[in-house]
Amino acid sequence: RHADARTSEPCVCGSGLLRIARCLDCIQYAPSCSQCFIAKHDRNPLHWAEIWDTDTGFFRRYDICSIPGISYSIPLGHSGARCKWASETFPVNLVDLGGIHATRVQYCACRSDWRNEKAQQLLRAGFFPATPDLPQTAFSLHLLKHFHNHPQILYEFAEGLRRTTNNAFTSNVPVRCLLRLL
Repeated sequence: RHADARTSEPCVCGSGLLRIARCLDCIQYAPSCSQCFIAKHDRNPLHWAEIWDTDTGFFRRYDICSIPGISYSIPLGHSGARCKWASETFPVNLVDLGGIHATRVQYCACRSDWRNEKAQQLLRAGFFPATPDLPQTAFSLHLLKHFHNHPQILYEFAEGLRRTTNNAFTSNVPVRCLLRLL
């Protein structure tokens, strides 16, 4: 699973782009181009993108918002559809059982008081914000339910999330957002 012979083939979408992206979180996900990866993961933005690096000859792991050559942010509001008056992008660390994702979100800006509704928009999307004003970290409700049903020492739980995010370089994981757990 460290390589895939299909990475040198054109994507089935017909764009002419090569299959360089894969998802190990999905079941039997066939490699695709980066654009198809984004399109297929607009409702699963916390799946890790594995992008083929031709220089090193192996896949590198990326958050959906940091895939090289693609500008993407997670839309909030409108049940996941992008608001035509969407806000500028905001960096937010989204913490889930699959790890800590340094992402960007776009809030729905249809209402004039959207700046006061950031926490509510995150909650509606399934994330509990660490702070009510200007949330920079949010925890998935799935993660909070898992922790509630499987109580353990918070430090060990946080360390497990850190290792799930990047087991080889745990020092690269944004630890400050984990401090909200402790």
